[in-house]
Amino acid sequence: EALQQKQHDADVAKAQKLEDYIARNLVRASTTKMAQSRRKQLEKLEITEAPRSGPQELKFRFEFDVTPYNELLTLKRLAIKIGERTLLEPFDLQILRGERLVIAGPNGAGKSTLLQVLDGRRRPSGGMVRLGTGAKASIFEQQQLRRGGRVIDAIWDKWPRFTELEVRSHLARFGFKGEDVFKPGSALSGGELARLRFAEIVLERPNLMFLDEPTNHLDIYTRESLTQALMDYEGTLLLVTHDRYLMNSLACPILYIEEGRAALYESYEKLMARNSTAAEEAPKAAEEKGQGGKAAYGKEQRRRKAELRARLKAVEEEIEQLGAHLVELENEINSPEVLRDHLLLREKCDELDDGRFHQQELFSEWEKLLEEQEQYEQDEEA
Repeated sequence: EALQQKQHDADVAKAQKLEDYIARNLVRASTTKMAQSRRKQLEKLEITEAPRSGPQELKFRFEFDVTPYNELLTLKRLAIKIGERTLLEPFDLQILRGERLVIAGPNGAGKSTLLQVLDGRRRPSGGMVRLGTGAKASIFEQQQLRRGGRVIDAIWDKWPRFTELEVRSHLARFGFKGEDVFKPGSALSGGELARLRFAEIVLERPNLMFLDEPTNHLDIYTRESLTQALMDYEGTLLLVTHDRYLMNSLACPILYIEEGRAALYESYEKLMARNSTAAEEAPKAAEEKGQGGKAAYGKEQRRRKAELRARLKAVEEEIEQLGAHLVELENEINSPEVLRDHLLLREKCDELDDGRFHQQELFSEWEKLLEEQEQYEQDEEA
């Protein structure tokens, strides 16, 4: 906690120096470009959150006033490209009022880009996205921009009819109490910026929410409060997340993006068991062949067996490489340099979490491939 407080103070001091420089030099012709450069630095500056005295459970709900049309979001032949790279091949999807959808996949698969297409911030490369009548959307971006003004101004400027007591009471529900409401936006940590954005979304009362990695930068208590609020939300929810607990808690379909293709799974459990179909089909095929007597071991079987051997070897190599990488990550996480850097520690832990998830996928695929290979060998012997 002492290290975290020290890092927080250093980050705040740096932010204040940048603000002072911008204020002094922005209007001077000779230094305008330098001031604009400092402004970009300030916007990207990550401020470590100050340690709290104890657990703080936040109590808030997402609600809406306007009930939209039932067919709330329609995707037809939607495709996304960036340059020559195809992020998503054409696919169709319809999301109805009150439904939830998690967008998941490995890093760099295009999850955030897809969400930006769905919420209207980016144009698709092909196909169309149509919002239903009555849709009122709120957007939570993965990286919250640095704000000007004070915390209390973020709410008061948008809802000027609120009294100071009403604004402060609302902010207190999101952990901003006492003098915290007068904190400058430039001094807020990533977690505080996220909590402030959730405070705005609650007042916006959307019936459709687009959330990009909403649990990033949050401590465990805020994550639990947000998870409960999203579980209770009766509107339509689309979110990108790598948070396994959140995925499982929402108990909703998952759109998994990988290598340019989008596959829809009914639940988190279905996603985890997505390689089981091939394993189930192999015994059925063997049984059907067995009913007709001894099956001929033909050209197709030999081709498939060669494919299995090649894929097994590739998966085994990937498992070995990933295992070594995970060991390196664990060593980095336990190093003094990373432990002293709150933000870097969170980044490394998230990377380790994603790596372990992918490792579990590879082991599952390896087991199914091995079962299918053994079945072919048994058929050959028979």
